[in-house]
Amino acid sequence: MNVYDRIKKRFENGEFVDGNYCKLAIPYDSRTKLRYVPIALRTPGYCVNALSYGNGTIDDVPEESRTREFFLHAYTSKSVFEYIKNHISDFDRKFFKDLIATNKYSTMFSDNNCFEIMPLEYIDEEMCNIAALHSRDWTGDGWFRTVLRRKKEVLTADLFKYAVKIYPALSTDNNDEIFNIVPKSFIDDEFYYCLLSDNAIVRVKLDTNSDNIMDYIPKHILTPELLKRLVDEKPRNLCRFNNYGLNVIIDYYYGGKAYEEELWKYAIRRYGEDAISSMPLNDENVNFFLSLYPKDSMEYFRFKRLYKEYKMKRDNSKEYEDRNKRIQDEMILTAADILGEVLFNDEDLDVAIKKDAKRRRKKNSKSLPIEYRGLVPSEYAKDYDSEEYLELVYKSLGIQIVNQKDYFFYDVILPEGYNIINDGYYNYLVDSNGREVITFFYDSKAYDMAAYVSNINLEKELKLTL
Repeated sequence: MNVYDRIKKRFENGEFVDGNYCKLAIPYDSRTKLRYVPIALRTPGYCVNALSYGNGTIDDVPEESRTREFFLHAYTSKSVFEYIKNHISDFDRKFFKDLIATNKYSTMFSDNNCFEIMPLEYIDEEMCNIAALHSRDWTGDGWFRTVLRRKKEVLTADLFKYAVKIYPALSTDNNDEIFNIVPKSFIDDEFYYCLLSDNAIVRVKLDTNSDNIMDYIPKHILTPELLKRLVDEKPRNLCRFNNYGLNVIIDYYYGGKAYEEELWKYAIRRYGEDAISSMPLNDENVNFFLSLYPKDSMEYFRFKRLYKEYKMKRDNSKEYEDRNKRIQDEMILTAADILGEVLFNDEDLDVAIKKDAKRRRKKNSKSLPIEYRGLVPSEYAKDYDSEEYLELVYKSLGIQIVNQKDYFFYDVILPEGYNIINDGYYNYLVDSNGREVITFFYDSKAYDMAAYVSNINLEKELKLTL
Protein backbone atom coordinates (compact mmCIF):
# COMPACT_ATOMS: atom_id res chain seq x y z
CA MET A 1 0.00 0.00 0.00
CA ASN A 2 1.46 3.38 -0.99
CA VAL A 3 1.53 6.44 1.25
CA TYR A 4 -1.55 8.08 -0.32
CA ASP A 5 -3.61 4.91 0.12
CA ARG A 6 -2.52 4.71 3.77
CA ILE A 7 -3.69 8.30 4.37
CA LYS A 8 -7.01 7.59 2.66
CA LYS A 9 -7.47 4.41 4.70
CA ARG A 10 -7.39 6.38 7.96
CA PHE A 11 -10.49 8.28 6.82
CA GLU A 12 -12.22 5.20 5.45
CA ASN A 13 -11.85 3.31 8.74
CA GLY A 14 -13.15 6.27 10.77
CA GLU A 15 -9.90 7.14 12.51
CA PHE A 16 -10.08 10.62 10.97
CA VAL A 17 -13.20 12.59 9.92
CA ASP A 18 -12.91 14.68 6.78
CA GLY A 19 -14.37 18.16 6.28
CA ASN A 20 -17.47 18.71 4.14
CA TYR A 21 -17.63 20.53 0.83
CA CYS A 22 -20.15 23.34 1.30
CA LYS A 23 -21.98 24.36 -1.86
CA LEU A 24 -22.80 27.94 -2.74
CA ALA A 25 -24.50 29.25 -5.86
CA ILE A 26 -22.00 31.67 -7.39
CA PRO A 27 -23.56 33.50 -10.35
CA TYR A 28 -21.64 35.10 -13.21
CA ASP A 29 -20.49 38.57 -12.28
CA SER A 30 -20.28 41.36 -14.85
CA ARG A 31 -17.29 42.56 -12.79
CA THR A 32 -19.07 45.66 -11.55
CA LYS A 33 -17.62 47.25 -8.43
CA LEU A 34 -19.56 45.75 -5.53
CA ARG A 35 -20.25 49.13 -3.95
CA TYR A 36 -22.30 50.10 -7.02
CA VAL A 37 -24.52 47.00 -6.80
CA PRO A 38 -27.87 47.38 -4.94
CA ILE A 39 -27.79 45.79 -1.48
CA ALA A 40 -30.65 43.44 -2.38
CA LEU A 41 -28.53 41.89 -5.16
CA ARG A 42 -25.45 41.34 -3.01
CA THR A 43 -26.11 37.69 -2.26
CA PRO A 44 -23.36 35.58 -0.65
CA GLY A 45 -22.50 34.01 -4.01
CA TYR A 46 -22.50 37.32 -5.87
CA CYS A 47 -20.19 38.83 -3.24
CA VAL A 48 -17.80 35.87 -3.46
CA ASN A 49 -17.55 36.39 -7.22
CA ALA A 50 -17.03 40.14 -6.92
CA LEU A 51 -14.30 39.77 -4.30
CA SER A 52 -12.53 37.13 -6.39
CA TYR A 53 -12.12 39.73 -9.16
CA GLY A 54 -10.94 42.40 -6.73
CA ASN A 55 -14.15 44.38 -7.13
CA GLY A 56 -14.77 44.97 -3.46
CA THR A 57 -13.84 44.12 0.13
CA ILE A 58 -15.71 42.57 3.02
CA ASP A 59 -16.85 46.08 3.98
CA ASP A 60 -19.04 46.01 0.86
CA VAL A 61 -20.68 42.72 1.92
CA PRO A 62 -23.96 43.14 3.86
CA GLU A 63 -24.13 41.45 7.29
CA GLU A 64 -26.88 39.08 6.10
CA SER A 65 -24.61 37.86 3.27
CA ARG A 66 -21.70 37.06 5.58
CA THR A 67 -22.79 33.48 5.90
CA ARG A 68 -20.62 30.52 6.79
CA GLU A 69 -20.64 29.50 3.10
CA PHE A 70 -19.54 33.00 2.12
CA PHE A 71 -16.48 32.84 4.38
CA LEU A 72 -15.59 29.35 3.12
CA HIS A 73 -15.63 30.39 -0.53
CA ALA A 74 -14.27 33.94 -0.15
CA TYR A 75 -11.47 32.99 2.25
CA THR A 76 -8.58 33.91 -0.05
CA SER A 77 -9.80 37.47 -0.53
CA LYS A 78 -7.32 39.57 1.46
CA SER A 79 -10.00 41.46 3.36
CA VAL A 80 -11.85 38.23 4.25
CA PHE A 81 -8.62 36.59 5.41
CA GLU A 82 -7.89 39.58 7.66
CA TYR A 83 -11.46 39.55 9.01
CA ILE A 84 -11.21 35.85 9.97
CA LYS A 85 -7.80 36.45 11.50
CA ASN A 86 -9.13 39.31 13.62
CA HIS A 87 -12.30 37.41 14.64
CA ILE A 88 -10.73 33.98 15.03
CA SER A 89 -12.89 33.05 18.03
CA ASP A 90 -15.94 33.08 15.72
CA PHE A 91 -14.52 30.23 13.61
CA ASP A 92 -14.36 26.77 15.15
CA ARG A 93 -12.39 23.66 14.27
CA LYS A 94 -15.20 22.36 12.02
CA PHE A 95 -15.03 25.59 10.01
CA PHE A 96 -11.36 24.98 9.19
CA LYS A 97 -11.98 21.33 8.28
CA ASP A 98 -14.78 22.41 5.92
CA LEU A 99 -12.62 25.24 4.59
CA ILE A 100 -9.90 22.84 3.48
CA ALA A 101 -12.48 20.56 1.86
CA THR A 102 -14.31 23.45 0.16
CA ASN A 103 -11.67 25.97 -0.90
CA LYS A 104 -8.74 24.49 -2.77
CA TYR A 105 -6.72 27.70 -2.34
CA SER A 106 -6.98 27.71 1.45
CA THR A 107 -3.88 25.52 1.87
CA MET A 108 -1.92 26.67 -1.14
CA PHE A 109 -0.09 29.92 -0.46
CA SER A 110 2.67 30.70 1.99
CA ASP A 111 1.28 33.90 3.54
CA ASN A 112 -2.48 33.32 3.75
CA ASN A 113 -3.02 29.59 4.02
CA CYS A 114 -5.44 28.65 6.78
CA PHE A 115 -2.73 27.07 8.97
CA GLU A 116 -1.20 30.55 9.38
CA ILE A 117 -4.15 31.76 11.46
CA MET A 118 -5.58 28.50 12.73
CA PRO A 119 -5.38 28.16 16.55
CA LEU A 120 -2.50 25.87 17.48
CA GLU A 121 -4.81 23.40 19.21
CA TYR A 122 -6.53 22.78 15.85
CA ILE A 123 -3.26 21.84 14.15
CA ASP A 124 -2.96 18.12 14.72
CA GLU A 125 -2.45 14.92 12.77
CA GLU A 126 -6.07 14.80 11.61
CA MET A 127 -6.09 18.38 10.29
CA CYS A 128 -2.79 17.83 8.48
CA ASN A 129 -4.05 14.65 6.85
CA ILE A 130 -7.18 16.50 5.68
CA ALA A 131 -4.89 19.11 4.08
CA ALA A 132 -2.80 16.37 2.45
CA LEU A 133 -5.92 14.64 1.11
CA HIS A 134 -7.35 17.80 -0.47
CA SER A 135 -4.13 19.23 -1.88
CA ARG A 136 -3.32 16.15 -3.95
CA ASP A 137 -3.83 18.01 -7.24
CA TRP A 138 -2.22 21.31 -6.22
CA THR A 139 1.45 22.10 -5.98
CA GLY A 140 1.19 24.91 -3.41
CA ASP A 141 3.01 23.70 -0.31
CA GLY A 142 2.18 26.71 1.88
CA TRP A 143 0.26 24.79 4.53
CA PHE A 144 3.04 22.22 4.97
CA ARG A 145 5.74 24.87 5.40
CA THR A 146 3.54 26.68 7.92
CA VAL A 147 3.07 23.51 9.97
CA LEU A 148 6.84 22.91 9.81
CA ARG A 149 7.30 26.30 11.42
CA ARG A 150 4.38 26.35 13.86
CA LYS A 151 3.96 22.74 14.99
CA LYS A 152 6.38 20.36 13.30
CA GLU A 153 5.83 17.58 15.85
CA VAL A 154 2.40 16.69 14.39
CA LEU A 155 3.91 15.77 11.01
CA THR A 156 4.21 11.99 10.68
CA ALA A 157 6.50 9.92 8.49
CA ASP A 158 3.66 9.43 6.01
CA LEU A 159 3.00 13.17 5.83
CA PHE A 160 6.66 13.89 5.11
CA LYS A 161 6.76 11.20 2.43
CA TYR A 162 3.55 12.45 0.90
CA ALA A 163 4.73 16.07 0.94
CA VAL A 164 8.02 15.42 -0.87
CA LYS A 165 6.07 13.46 -3.48
CA ILE A 166 3.39 16.05 -4.30
CA TYR A 167 5.27 19.31 -3.61
CA PRO A 168 8.30 19.45 -5.94
CA ALA A 169 9.59 22.71 -4.47
CA LEU A 170 10.39 20.96 -1.19
CA SER A 171 13.05 18.95 -2.96
CA THR A 172 14.20 21.44 -5.60
CA ASP A 173 14.50 24.83 -3.86
CA ASN A 174 17.37 23.76 -1.58
CA ASN A 175 18.03 20.14 -2.33
CA ASP A 176 20.23 19.31 0.63
CA GLU A 177 18.00 21.05 3.19
CA ILE A 178 15.19 18.52 2.85
CA PHE A 179 17.35 16.00 4.72
CA ASN A 180 17.78 18.46 7.59
CA ILE A 181 14.02 19.07 7.75
CA VAL A 182 12.96 15.43 7.86
CA PRO A 183 13.61 13.44 11.05
CA LYS A 184 16.33 10.86 10.38
CA SER A 185 14.08 8.03 11.58
CA PHE A 186 11.62 8.82 8.74
CA ILE A 187 14.23 8.39 5.98
CA ASP A 188 13.97 4.90 4.51
CA ASP A 189 13.77 3.33 1.04
CA GLU A 190 10.14 4.41 0.66
CA PHE A 191 11.07 8.00 1.54
CA TYR A 192 13.73 8.04 -1.19
CA TYR A 193 11.23 6.65 -3.68
CA CYS A 194 8.66 9.32 -2.78
CA LEU A 195 11.34 11.98 -3.06
CA LEU A 196 12.02 10.91 -6.65
CA SER A 197 8.41 10.21 -7.62
CA ASP A 198 6.74 13.40 -8.82
CA ASN A 199 2.98 13.54 -8.30
CA ALA A 200 2.59 17.27 -8.98
CA ILE A 201 0.28 18.51 -11.73
CA VAL A 202 2.92 20.98 -12.92
CA ARG A 203 6.16 19.69 -14.40
CA VAL A 204 9.26 20.58 -12.41
CA LYS A 205 11.25 23.24 -14.26
CA LEU A 206 14.54 21.80 -15.45
CA ASP A 207 17.68 23.69 -14.55
CA THR A 208 20.83 21.99 -15.74
CA ASN A 209 23.04 24.57 -14.03
CA SER A 210 22.07 23.49 -10.52
CA ASP A 211 22.38 20.30 -8.59
CA ASN A 212 19.66 17.70 -8.46
CA ILE A 213 17.87 15.98 -5.59
CA MET A 214 19.24 12.65 -6.85
CA ASP A 215 22.75 13.94 -6.06
CA TYR A 216 21.92 13.58 -2.36
CA ILE A 217 20.69 9.99 -2.51
CA PRO A 218 23.17 7.13 -1.88
CA LYS A 219 24.01 5.34 -5.13
CA HIS A 220 23.26 1.93 -3.65
CA ILE A 221 19.61 3.06 -3.46
CA LEU A 222 19.60 3.97 -7.19
CA THR A 223 19.39 0.48 -8.60
CA PRO A 224 18.41 -0.08 -12.27
CA GLU A 225 15.18 -1.70 -11.02
CA LEU A 226 14.18 1.31 -8.91
CA LEU A 227 15.06 3.82 -11.64
CA LYS A 228 13.13 1.92 -14.30
CA ARG A 229 10.16 1.63 -11.94
CA LEU A 230 10.18 5.41 -11.50
CA VAL A 231 10.17 5.97 -15.27
CA ASP A 232 7.39 3.45 -15.80
CA GLU A 233 5.30 4.97 -13.02
CA LYS A 234 5.47 8.39 -14.66
CA PRO A 235 8.00 9.52 -17.32
CA ARG A 236 7.87 12.99 -15.76
CA ASN A 237 9.83 11.54 -12.83
CA LEU A 238 12.86 12.02 -15.08
CA CYS A 239 12.79 15.67 -13.98
CA ARG A 240 14.36 14.45 -10.74
CA PHE A 241 17.10 12.34 -12.33
CA ASN A 242 20.73 13.42 -12.38
CA ASN A 243 23.30 12.44 -14.98
CA TYR A 244 24.15 9.24 -13.10
CA GLY A 245 20.51 8.11 -13.00
CA LEU A 246 19.91 8.90 -16.68
CA ASN A 247 22.94 6.89 -17.78
CA VAL A 248 22.47 3.75 -15.69
CA ILE A 249 22.53 0.73 -18.03
CA ILE A 250 19.37 -1.39 -18.02
CA ASP A 251 18.32 -4.60 -19.80
CA TYR A 252 14.82 -4.73 -21.25
CA TYR A 253 12.61 -6.00 -24.04
CA TYR A 254 10.64 -3.61 -26.20
CA GLY A 255 8.89 -4.18 -29.52
CA GLY A 256 10.03 -7.79 -29.57
CA LYS A 257 13.71 -6.86 -29.26
CA ALA A 258 16.21 -7.10 -26.43
CA TYR A 259 18.16 -3.96 -25.48
CA GLU A 260 21.01 -3.18 -23.13
CA GLU A 261 21.48 0.59 -23.04
CA GLU A 262 21.29 3.79 -21.00
CA LEU A 263 18.04 4.40 -19.14
CA TRP A 264 17.40 7.68 -21.01
CA LYS A 265 17.30 5.76 -24.30
CA TYR A 266 14.81 3.30 -22.85
CA ALA A 267 12.66 6.20 -21.66
CA ILE A 268 12.64 7.94 -25.06
CA ARG A 269 12.12 4.71 -26.96
CA ARG A 270 9.12 3.75 -24.84
CA TYR A 271 7.61 7.08 -23.78
CA GLY A 272 8.67 9.49 -26.52
CA GLU A 273 7.90 13.15 -25.88
CA ASP A 274 6.77 12.53 -22.30
CA ALA A 275 10.28 11.34 -21.55
CA ILE A 276 12.51 13.71 -23.51
CA SER A 277 10.64 16.81 -22.34
CA SER A 278 11.39 15.76 -18.76
CA MET A 279 15.17 15.60 -19.10
CA PRO A 280 17.82 18.22 -19.96
CA LEU A 281 18.13 18.42 -23.74
CA ASN A 282 21.39 17.84 -25.59
CA ASP A 283 22.28 16.92 -29.16
CA GLU A 284 22.61 13.23 -28.30
CA ASN A 285 19.14 12.71 -26.84
CA VAL A 286 17.49 15.07 -29.35
CA ASN A 287 19.04 13.22 -32.31
CA PHE A 288 18.07 9.87 -30.79
CA PHE A 289 14.47 11.08 -30.46
CA LEU A 290 14.41 12.36 -34.06
CA SER A 291 15.77 9.01 -35.30
CA LEU A 292 12.73 7.27 -33.78
CA TYR A 293 9.93 9.74 -34.47
CA PRO A 294 9.58 11.31 -37.95
CA LYS A 295 8.16 14.79 -38.37
CA ASP A 296 4.70 13.52 -39.29
CA SER A 297 4.35 11.62 -36.00
CA MET A 298 2.26 12.74 -33.05
CA GLU A 299 5.29 12.39 -30.78
CA TYR A 300 7.24 14.89 -32.85
CA PHE A 301 4.23 17.22 -33.03
CA ARG A 302 4.09 17.33 -29.22
CA PHE A 303 7.87 17.83 -28.92
CA LYS A 304 8.15 20.39 -31.72
CA ARG A 305 7.95 23.62 -29.75
CA LEU A 306 10.44 22.50 -27.11
CA TYR A 307 12.77 21.24 -29.85
CA LYS A 308 12.70 24.57 -31.68
CA GLU A 309 13.34 26.48 -28.48
CA TYR A 310 16.33 24.23 -27.87
CA LYS A 311 17.67 24.74 -31.41
CA MET A 312 17.31 28.51 -31.24
CA LYS A 313 19.03 28.70 -27.86
CA ARG A 314 21.82 26.41 -29.08
CA ASP A 315 22.40 27.98 -32.50
CA ASN A 316 21.68 31.63 -31.85
CA SER A 317 21.66 32.44 -28.17
CA LYS A 318 21.57 36.21 -28.80
CA GLU A 319 18.46 35.96 -30.99
CA TYR A 320 16.91 33.67 -28.37
CA GLU A 321 17.63 36.14 -25.57
CA ASP A 322 16.48 39.14 -27.65
CA ARG A 323 13.20 37.44 -28.50
CA ASN A 324 12.54 36.46 -24.89
CA LYS A 325 13.24 40.03 -23.80
CA ARG A 326 10.77 41.32 -26.41
CA ILE A 327 8.14 38.91 -25.13
CA GLN A 328 8.79 39.89 -21.51
CA ASP A 329 8.66 43.61 -22.37
CA GLU A 330 5.39 43.08 -24.24
CA MET A 331 3.88 41.27 -21.25
CA ILE A 332 4.90 44.11 -18.92
CA LEU A 333 3.48 46.70 -21.34
CA THR A 334 0.22 44.77 -21.61
CA ALA A 335 -0.17 44.46 -17.85
CA ALA A 336 0.68 48.14 -17.33
CA ASP A 337 -1.76 49.31 -20.01
CA ILE A 338 -4.65 47.20 -18.76
CA LEU A 339 -3.98 48.00 -15.09
CA GLY A 340 -3.65 51.69 -15.85
CA GLU A 341 -7.02 51.76 -17.61
CA VAL A 342 -8.73 49.86 -14.79
CA LEU A 343 -7.14 51.56 -11.76
CA PHE A 344 -6.54 55.12 -12.89
CA ASN A 345 -9.25 55.65 -15.48
CA ASP A 346 -11.85 53.47 -13.71
CA GLU A 347 -12.25 51.57 -16.98
CA ASP A 348 -14.15 48.28 -17.15
CA LEU A 349 -11.72 45.36 -17.37
CA ASP A 350 -13.28 43.96 -20.56
CA VAL A 351 -13.02 47.34 -22.28
CA ALA A 352 -9.36 47.69 -21.22
CA ILE A 353 -8.58 44.23 -22.62
CA LYS A 354 -10.24 45.11 -25.93
CA LYS A 355 -8.21 48.32 -26.17
CA ASP A 356 -5.01 46.37 -25.62
CA ALA A 357 -6.06 43.81 -28.24
CA LYS A 358 -6.59 46.63 -30.76
CA ARG A 359 -3.13 48.03 -30.01
CA ARG A 360 -1.59 44.58 -30.41
CA ARG A 361 -3.38 43.96 -33.72
CA LYS A 362 -2.08 47.26 -35.11
CA LYS A 363 1.45 46.43 -33.98
CA ASN A 364 1.31 43.05 -35.78
CA SER A 365 -0.19 44.43 -39.00
CA LYS A 366 2.99 43.62 -40.97
CA SER A 367 3.66 40.21 -39.42
CA LEU A 368 2.77 36.66 -40.46
CA PRO A 369 2.11 33.64 -38.24
CA ILE A 370 4.66 30.97 -37.41
CA GLU A 371 2.11 28.18 -36.98
CA TYR A 372 0.36 26.31 -39.81
CA ARG A 373 -2.70 24.18 -39.07
CA GLY A 374 -3.26 22.83 -42.55
CA LEU A 375 -2.09 19.62 -44.16
CA VAL A 376 1.51 19.28 -45.23
CA PRO A 377 1.74 17.55 -48.66
CA SER A 378 2.78 13.93 -48.30
CA GLU A 379 6.08 14.43 -50.15
CA TYR A 380 7.19 16.92 -47.45
CA ALA A 381 5.53 15.47 -44.34
CA LYS A 382 8.33 13.19 -43.11
CA ASP A 383 11.10 15.74 -43.55
CA TYR A 384 9.34 19.02 -42.75
CA ASP A 385 6.95 19.77 -39.93
CA SER A 386 4.05 22.15 -40.52
CA GLU A 387 5.98 25.28 -39.48
CA GLU A 388 9.00 24.35 -41.60
CA TYR A 389 6.70 23.75 -44.55
CA LEU A 390 5.12 27.17 -43.98
CA GLU A 391 8.59 28.73 -44.04
CA LEU A 392 9.18 27.10 -47.43
CA VAL A 393 5.90 28.54 -48.68
CA TYR A 394 6.84 32.01 -47.48
CA LYS A 395 10.21 31.72 -49.21
CA SER A 396 8.65 30.49 -52.45
CA LEU A 397 6.37 33.53 -52.46
CA GLY A 398 9.31 35.88 -52.01
CA ILE A 399 8.43 36.76 -48.40
CA GLN A 400 11.52 37.60 -46.37
CA ILE A 401 11.48 36.53 -42.71
CA VAL A 402 13.35 39.16 -40.71
CA ASN A 403 13.15 37.55 -37.28
CA GLN A 404 10.87 35.62 -34.95
CA LYS A 405 9.03 38.37 -33.11
CA ASP A 406 7.46 36.17 -30.40
CA TYR A 407 5.84 32.76 -30.06
CA PHE A 408 3.20 33.64 -32.65
CA PHE A 409 4.65 35.86 -35.40
CA TYR A 410 7.54 36.51 -37.74
CA ASP A 411 8.43 40.05 -38.69
CA VAL A 412 8.40 39.92 -42.49
CA ILE A 413 9.11 41.98 -45.60
CA LEU A 414 6.43 41.38 -48.23
CA PRO A 415 7.08 41.33 -51.98
CA GLU A 416 6.05 44.44 -53.89
CA GLY A 417 2.28 44.55 -54.41
CA TYR A 418 1.50 42.09 -51.60
CA ASN A 419 -0.70 43.26 -48.75
CA ILE A 420 -2.31 41.97 -45.55
CA ILE A 421 -6.05 42.60 -45.19
CA ASN A 422 -7.54 42.44 -41.68
CA ASP A 423 -11.11 41.25 -41.29
CA GLY A 424 -11.80 40.53 -37.63
CA TYR A 425 -10.37 37.22 -36.51
CA TYR A 426 -9.52 36.14 -40.07
CA ASN A 427 -6.89 37.89 -42.14
CA TYR A 428 -5.74 37.52 -45.74
CA LEU A 429 -2.43 37.89 -47.52
CA VAL A 430 -3.20 39.03 -51.08
CA ASP A 431 -0.81 39.21 -54.00
CA SER A 432 -0.34 42.04 -56.50
CA ASN A 433 -3.43 40.84 -58.38
CA GLY A 434 -5.61 40.97 -55.27
CA ARG A 435 -5.77 37.14 -55.06
CA GLU A 436 -5.96 35.61 -51.57
CA VAL A 437 -2.80 33.56 -51.12
CA ILE A 438 -2.83 32.86 -47.40
CA THR A 439 -5.62 32.94 -44.79
CA PHE A 440 -4.68 33.24 -41.14
CA PHE A 441 -6.52 33.45 -37.83
CA TYR A 442 -5.48 35.95 -35.16
CA ASP A 443 -7.04 36.46 -31.74
CA SER A 444 -5.17 39.40 -30.23
CA LYS A 445 -6.69 39.33 -26.73
CA ALA A 446 -3.88 38.92 -24.18
CA TYR A 447 -5.63 36.13 -22.24
CA ASP A 448 -6.64 34.14 -25.33
CA MET A 449 -3.79 34.81 -27.78
CA ALA A 450 -3.64 32.64 -30.89
CA ALA A 451 -2.32 33.05 -34.43
CA TYR A 452 -2.03 30.45 -37.19
CA VAL A 453 -2.27 30.02 -40.94
CA SER A 454 -5.38 28.03 -41.75
CA ASN A 455 -5.22 27.91 -45.56
CA ILE A 456 -2.60 28.23 -48.30
CA ASN A 457 -3.99 28.87 -51.77
CA LEU A 458 -1.11 28.40 -54.19
CA GLU A 459 -1.98 29.05 -57.84
CA LYS A 460 0.08 26.06 -58.93
CA GLU A 461 2.21 23.45 -57.24
CA LEU A 462 5.54 25.06 -56.42
CA LYS A 463 8.84 23.24 -56.16
CA LEU A 464 9.73 24.23 -52.62
CA THR A 465 13.39 24.16 -51.68
CA LEU A 466 15.38 25.43 -48.76
